[in-house]
Amino acid sequence: MANGPTGTDGRTADTATGGGVDARRVMRQHLADLDRRLAEKSRQGRMQILAWNAYGTRLELLMVSTSHIHEAVARDPFLLVGPRKFSYARMRRVLQLLGLRPIAIELPFTPGTDLPDTAVEAAVRRYGCTEIQYRGIAGFEIRGLSKLDPLQAAQAAAALWGRVVRARQLLTRSGLEIDLASLQSGDTLLLWSRQQGHKPDITLFALMMLVLADATLERMAEAEAKVEGDKAEKTADAPRAEREPGTEEGEAEQLGSGLAAAFHVGSQLEVFPPENDRPGTQPVVMGEAVRQLRQMLAVATDDQLLIGDFQAPLVEGPVRQGKIYRMVDTPRFITHAQSLLDRIEGERMGGAALNRLVTYLTGDRLIEGVFTIKRYEIDRPDGRNCGFFNAKCTLHRLNAAPVFLGLQNERIRRAPGRTTTYDSPQPQPQMLWPDDPVTEADTPA
Repeated sequence: MANGPTGTDGRTADTATGGGVDARRVMRQHLADLDRRLAEKSRQGRMQILAWNAYGTRLELLMVSTSHIHEAVARDPFLLVGPRKFSYARMRRVLQLLGLRPIAIELPFTPGTDLPDTAVEAAVRRYGCTEIQYRGIAGFEIRGLSKLDPLQAAQAAAALWGRVVRARQLLTRSGLEIDLASLQSGDTLLLWSRQQGHKPDITLFALMMLVLADATLERMAEAEAKVEGDKAEKTADAPRAEREPGTEEGEAEQLGSGLAAAFHVGSQLEVFPPENDRPGTQPVVMGEAVRQLRQMLAVATDDQLLIGDFQAPLVEGPVRQGKIYRMVDTPRFITHAQSLLDRIEGERMGGAALNRLVTYLTGDRLIEGVFTIKRYEIDRPDGRNCGFFNAKCTLHRLNAAPVFLGLQNERIRRAPGRTTTYDSPQPQPQMLWPDDPVTEADTPA
């Protein structure tokens, strides 16, 4: 773990206050003891630890055989939802429902006192499965990656990771923080926020738009540099009457791969694959939101941006059972995200200062300034419907031409699915509904 701030005499703040380093060493030892005991109970993954509670130095666990998790969830649909620390009443109720007994562990320390509940929660989650009902997830697919040689493919993946880092730093300078988690799977990069709530999700959406803007501007700069190089070469070789075969005058080099992107809010399942003989610290996400996202990426064309048709609760933090929340649909979600994108005005990108990023869903033009929203729908392999929208973003820059991200409605040559007109009006980018503030918490039941 990182040391604390260094004082003027060269000592760390923890050392100066006395006992800080020793306290961290003791906490690491407690975590190691807890992890060893949890690993013993999990029996090399044969058992899943789904809940816990502490009574003094005694830790009680709700454990289910890996092969019987589906049956357990069928009896209690919310078994995997929310924090893994159950209250005494809920623990007894679930144990009785499943016909199980708690598994007890005696620890050499007191959970909640010697080791924070958050640390115990994080350790237990690695040995089970957790469902997050509403969480945003963004996906980028590097097109043409399989056609590149391994070194070029690694370079393309590293370039995308660099864009994510730069986008996050730009958001940080604008006062927006996000705790990012990522998963690279072949040519697809998935991103999500470890924090739950409406604001982390719209911040993730804003980050996705900045990544696309950075990628587009970089490709434009490469193409312009290629054209300028061709012109300089033509000038130097003016006496030559013939050009080399296979090239055309002014032709820009074909870039190796483009990006297709998608975004969705829905339920996710977190599981932790092993590192050596124990679960690792980096989760793998799956579930409804990931399936929807992958289906959208499968039908997206190069440079296209697709947004899922979803309902998201206006709440910060995990959704609590028994509460009623105000929900926002995809158009209003994007309008809320627009309020965050407006904060980055003045930041530099692609050699020019940003004026504004305006994002909206595409559709047919009715009259001047009024557009419908086209909704697309396809059938997923599992038999469920996948509804989504095509989105476009205009990047306005000071003293530079605007840049368009995504595909305009007129550029979609083939509809990616069945087409209908969405019954919600197209929100104006400058508007925020006064009854839907971004930071609104849950409303009373």
